[in-house]
Amino acid sequence: MPPLVLIHVIIGYLGLLSGLIVMIMPKKGNIRHKKLGMFYFVCMTISTSLAMYLSIVHDRMFFLFIGIFTLHSLFGGFILTAKRYKKFKYLLIPLAVIGLGNGVVMVTSGSIVLIAFGSFQLLLALLDIKMLLAKNLHPLQIVKAHAGKMAGSFTAATTAFGVNVIFTGGEWWHWLLPTLIITPISTWWGIQLDKKRKALLVKIKDDSQ
Repeated sequence: MPPLVLIHVIIGYLGLLSGLIVMIMPKKGNIRHKKLGMFYFVCMTISTSLAMYLSIVHDRMFFLFIGIFTLHSLFGGFILTAKRYKKFKYLLIPLAVIGLGNGVVMVTSGSIVLIAFGSFQLLLALLDIKMLLAKNLHPLQIVKAHAGKMAGSFTAATTAFGVNVIFTGGEWWHWLLPTLIITPISTWWGIQLDKKRKALLVKIKDDSQ
């Protein structure tokens, strides 16, 4: 196995493992979550960057688009935390441009899988722009966006892993299986965070009366 491929595989496995642990952790936002999340971010950034390089070398552009999607979600998720958002929020502008460009290319590719990922990427890029234009952004809205981005990056990385290691037939549902599993979980997280935010706003309103 070529050295770059070996490095990509080892770091990718470590990234997926740490991402899975974060996904199933009952409590999030604590020190363990933050350390594992940072480990996941670093591993997946390295692994995905290598995957993109290899996809260009071996003319597998399909994986290049998925790699761009993954990095777009990773860096967006990194920025979208309560502490980093105010300082780095304008980096969402170039990320949104990249996301919109990659999304359009995927949607117009004619591939069912790329159309699905491209549509999701366009949605994420538009949500970034919407957040930047928002005047009063609640911290839990930032947390919700962070969770969605990281779940998106994990979905894309798991998809690439699945079709390269577990499934080799190339059926369209092999590509979309992680999306069908992870998206409902991510949506449920978002709903819970919205409920928590609304409850806090009601409590603040009641306390002020």
